[in-house]
Amino acid sequence: SKNVAIAEKYDNIACSVGIHPLHAKEPYNVDELLSLCTNEKVVAVGEVGLEYHYVDLMPKTEQLRCLQDMLSVAQKSGLPCILHARECCDDILSLLKEYSIKHAVFHCYTDTLENAKRILDAGFFISFSGIITFKNAGALSEVVRYVPDDRLLVETDCPDLAPVPYRGKVNEPAYVSIVAEHVATLRNVSLK
Repeated sequence: SKNVAIAEKYDNIACSVGIHPLHAKEPYNVDELLSLCTNEKVVAVGEVGLEYHYVDLMPKTEQLRCLQDMLSVAQKSGLPCILHARECCDDILSLLKEYSIKHAVFHCYTDTLENAKRILDAGFFISFSGIITFKNAGALSEVVRYVPDDRLLVETDCPDLAPVPYRGKVNEPAYVSIVAEHVATLRNVSLK
């Protein structure tokens, strides 16, 4: 509800609502989330998903239970999903199909080209963050070049993952232009 309160203060801000997988054990109310989804400022259910890299912080069973609840909210509200999906492609694609989710973006994508193809074949979008500017992002560059224009998004993932030359510092929305520049360079197209 804090997201909605902030969005309601400004004409040019919208928001999403949902429970991040690493917060799956924290109390939440599905009916309350559904109610929030009726607000015109709420444009998506997110950031929701699965984080299998840190199962020591949050067991898979808890994450799966929470994601099923969040996908139910998305299904009932008709809103798209903003997905956190790390090391979980099989499970998350299976659940998206089970809940008939048609509109979603895999945010802050860091997975393989093979999994990107599966995500795109399912009709979803892929978003790239400042990670693509890092020196160790070689394989991810291939994914950036592969994703079609009409399925590609750029983001900052503030306050984390600031792009080079700000890596290690607090990220901010203005840095999305750096991510976009890097995407344009990798795709050999103009920034415009």
